[in-house]
Amino acid sequence: MAAIKPEIIDQICKNSVPLFDFLNVSFEFLADGVFQCHMPKERKVSNHLGSVYAGVQWSLAEVLGGIVFLSSGINGYVPILKSMSIDFTKPALTDLVSEVRFTSNDVNEMKKSLDKDGRYNFELESNVKDINGNIVATGHAVYAIRKVR
Repeated sequence: MAAIKPEIIDQICKNSVPLFDFLNVSFEFLADGVFQCHMPKERKVSNHLGSVYAGVQWSLAEVLGGIVFLSSGINGYVPILKSMSIDFTKPALTDLVSEVRFTSNDVNEMKKSLDKDGRYNFELESNVKDINGNIVATGHAVYAIRKVR
């Protein structure tokens, strides 16, 4: 589904938000519109309890909204985060994987709205999981796609 290769997305993301380079985050696109980012658990992401710092988990949940937009290959627009909430359900004690689903049907709906109205809003649920597949955090974000000025 992705119009742009993960390596290019990885480079764009790390150049525009150096935090993701510092965190050693990598991106992967799977079948059926599943997008993931992976982050190793290192001391630099840990909090005073030895788990992954909540702000880092928030960042992993949020970044995928921009990634799904970038992967669509739509030019002349920019994604803007309007709101985000996150529920932390378990301590994050291992490497983490954040995952969202944004299908080709979702991309087509976005393109249709952008062609018609020049704007598009969408919601995205993300799951942050440990290496055992346990959900450690769940995010809910609202994004606005707007013309670049």
